[in-house]
Amino acid sequence: MKKFLASIIAVVLAVSGLSVISITANAATIFISGNYEYTVNSDDTVNIAGYKGIATDITIPSQILNKNVVKISANSFYNNSTLTSVKMPNTIKVVGSMAFHNCTKLSKVTLPSNLTKIGYNAFEGTTALTTITIPKTLTNSDYSIFRNSGLKTAIIENGATAVPAALFSDANNLTKVTIPNTVKKIGVSAFSNCTKLSSITLPNTLTELGYNAFGGTTALTAITIPKTVTTAGNNVFNGSALKSAAIEKGATAVADNLFCYAKNLTKVTMPNTVKKVGSMSFYGCKSLSSVTLPNTLTEIGYGAFNGTTALTTITIPKTVTKAGSDVFMDSGLKTATIENGAAVVADNLFKNANNLTKVSIPNTVKKIGSMSFYHCEKLSSVTLPKNLNEIGYKAFDSTKALKSITIPKTVTENGNYVFLNSGLKTAIIENGATSVPNNLFSKATNLTQITIPNTVKKIGSMSFYDCTKLSSVTLPNTLTSIETSAFENCRAMKSITIPKSVTYFGTTAVGYSDGRVIDGFIIYGYKNTKAQTYATKNKITFKALQEETVPVGDINNDGKIDVSDVTYLQMYLSGNSSYVIKNTKTADANGDGKIDVADVTKIQTIIAS
Repeated sequence: MKKFLASIIAVVLAVSGLSVISITANAATIFISGNYEYTVNSDDTVNIAGYKGIATDITIPSQILNKNVVKISANSFYNNSTLTSVKMPNTIKVVGSMAFHNCTKLSKVTLPSNLTKIGYNAFEGTTALTTITIPKTLTNSDYSIFRNSGLKTAIIENGATAVPAALFSDANNLTKVTIPNTVKKIGVSAFSNCTKLSSITLPNTLTELGYNAFGGTTALTAITIPKTVTTAGNNVFNGSALKSAAIEKGATAVADNLFCYAKNLTKVTMPNTVKKVGSMSFYGCKSLSSVTLPNTLTEIGYGAFNGTTALTTITIPKTVTKAGSDVFMDSGLKTATIENGAAVVADNLFKNANNLTKVSIPNTVKKIGSMSFYHCEKLSSVTLPKNLNEIGYKAFDSTKALKSITIPKTVTENGNYVFLNSGLKTAIIENGATSVPNNLFSKATNLTQITIPNTVKKIGSMSFYDCTKLSSVTLPNTLTSIETSAFENCRAMKSITIPKSVTYFGTTAVGYSDGRVIDGFIIYGYKNTKAQTYATKNKITFKALQEETVPVGDINNDGKIDVSDVTYLQMYLSGNSSYVIKNTKTADANGDGKIDVADVTKIQTIIAS
């Protein structure tokens, strides 16, 4: 109402020949000079507050009464239906919210060279405005500045270092934008909901893409990401039509979050210069059905392919040594191949890949990392590489479908709880192994059967700890040491037979549960051996076994020495795990303390004689 009164007074004064009046409205004093309403700032600069003229083509003055005009205030030209062209002086730094809202005939706007801020909806509804140049000085902009305008073409002035946040948000007619090779950042929601923007060339100086920068760009189907981009906010392409993306050659990383929720993305090209695929970089890309990882890749970040429900197969380059958690969680991944030449399966690599059923691991792999197959609940089988040395902490934890496994003879080290909460029922230690490593089957609570070859000398600490369903075990007659808590908490086990070769028992090695002797537990063994000593010391029932006399050379223990014993020993020496030497004395035919080809020759001599 007060602005309306100010207008009436302005007309009266104009008729009477006076040029300046003032009226106080909402605690701000509005002055009138000619056709302009204005306010005066504390630093004696001026803000345009309104325009009451009827001119179609105006140039806003740089000064009023020798005071610099620095701002066009909110709503100043709101709903002006006659204005077609406006030129702003270079003294202006701010264009306020809704300043030119619904100026439907405004077709030409010259923004000042020192402009720093444009307020929300400033040019909304300017349906005749089809092109604009944004000064390089602009650093601050609010949402929906060009919503429902006619803007089709926009140019960012050369020298600009950023496209400010929300600058073109909701510019629903924008089809072309030129960004100079000085821009380093595209701000939050800068092009969100530009529904007709079908292509854009990103500058080769760009380092950062802001949150939702191209969200809702439903005509944008392809883009090339400059090699310089290292930072991205979430949802950069969320709701876009993006189907194809290329990372420029020379890039060393796919930035964290870059394609997060790009739900229409089906193809991405990564050059063989990329070393890292960032955390959540392809999170929720539910249409991405295939991806070729570069042969330079060393790291895959947390949740990188989480939710890629169309992705069913992948090859992991041999160079990958590091991975974050949940890389393939809730993806469609069923089959994975580790490239030949790889030395490790990285920690966490397939953690929570809950649809994975098959994995191929080459014989070059020496370590399976901690939690690498954690909660792969559909993984029903896995062949461990023959050169494997180490299995990490919880590597196969919660692999519910995994019922059996063979542990290569080369495995000498592992973390705790490798098979915790797995479905593992049957395990075989490969013939030739010299030990069952510490903790190997610790808390494998479904394990019921274990095969330990007659090459094993040591059963490590806690190797079968808490295998609560393991009721029996046949210990090899090569065994010399059963370490601390090796079979503790094997509650289903009521007895055990100890070979006379065992010379060392660790604390609570057998016969214990929760630190106490299992009621009724029996140790079967030979008199005057460490087995009897251990049983007596721990107050466990001991039952003596009678000494067996088996002729030297009766390898298969059938009571005869013939060619079948030669064949049996040859198969054993060839590494066939189906052939187990139960009594080393019968196999060591020449008595040299070793079982080798010389014993085959000796048995042949015995048969011949």
